[in-house]
Amino acid sequence: MKKGYISLLMTTAFILIFASLTVQCTQIQTDQQVKSRIERTITGEIATGYKGNYIIRSKKGTVEVFSILNPEPKILDEYIKSDRIVDIDIEVINGDNIEIKKIDGKEYP
Repeated sequence: MKKGYISLLMTTAFILIFASLTVQCTQIQTDQQVKSRIERTITGEIATGYKGNYIIRSKKGTVEVFSILNPEPKILDEYIKSDRIVDIDIEVINGDNIEIKKIDGKEYP
């Protein structure tokens, strides 16, 4: 009887420890995913890219091209027509895929 009781206690303790570690690892991974998003400001121009998608070509510092994941044609087309170089606050989602937060200090939808 004592052997069975000890085995049951050991198994229960193991399950509780394993479950606790699983929850902690999940919380750490979620925190890392939130922190992995990078926000920055790019000075560049908005243009039409391959297949008609919208891109940003940086004009200051390292020349880079970013794909815009949240295009608003009514707003972006005006910047394309004007060929203006503007400051664009972005959030890097993955690689060169970004979402615009502000253009020229104005909130972006």
